[in-house]
Amino acid sequence: MRTKTQHKNDNSAEGDVKVGDTEMKMEEGEEGVVPPLVIKKPPVKPKRKYKKRKVDDEEHEENKHISKSIQQRFGKNKNTQELAVIKHTKNQTVKIVNPDAHDNMIERAEELKINKMYQVELRSDALPTAWKCALCHQRTCRDSLGDLFGPYYVQAEEKHWPEFLTKKPAKMARSSSSLIDIWMHGSCALWAPDVHMAANQLENLEEKLNIFWGQSCFVCHQSGASIPVDGKYLHFPCAMKHPGVVLDQSTFTCKTIPAESSR
Repeated sequence: MRTKTQHKNDNSAEGDVKVGDTEMKMEEGEEGVVPPLVIKKPPVKPKRKYKKRKVDDEEHEENKHISKSIQQRFGKNKNTQELAVIKHTKNQTVKIVNPDAHDNMIERAEELKINKMYQVELRSDALPTAWKCALCHQRTCRDSLGDLFGPYYVQAEEKHWPEFLTKKPAKMARSSSSLIDIWMHGSCALWAPDVHMAANQLENLEEKLNIFWGQSCFVCHQSGASIPVDGKYLHFPCAMKHPGVVLDQSTFTCKTIPAESSR
């Protein structure tokens, strides 16, 4: 059997057809059947094998040393040197030597306790107030007063409610109180009578503030005056600016200057 392709190429063998680089074979006794294709695969290029390079530089050695020390420190087999040791001194006395880990743990516990003493616990049930001094009504860094410290939490009484800090609650009963947060200048708190610092709290602050809010300054005529002088009261910044009074830093008291000496 001969095909049209074989007529065009008389040099080809019977039953074989070449189209380009593809070789086709015809089966005898079959007409109109597409011959199967035999495709020659290209040769496979062998992959290049790379040898693993051994890392042995300074950084690798340092990492191995750190890993070894961590394993010795926190591994299952703990070192006996981490335990307390009893030693006998020359004076025939017994001395217990604690390991460094024990001393570090005690030091961290002491630091944590001190931080808790000076850390202020924020309360969400208190009424927020304006960022002003609860005594002199001034804001932070005004003149030479410095920063405001706080917040401190006190029960403000309805009788002497500090309207300059926050509005009084609408449903507040008479002779009742409500919790508010306050801020103060360091100098104003220092010159307030009977108010003392203990850890991170000011002792007698709540009781004294409710008294100070009922006292008016004879210079600016605003509430919160805490410094007494001759039956009257002053704010700390008002006392600093008033020419007729002087602040005695040795006793933290305020005195009036006689009219003759003030001239």
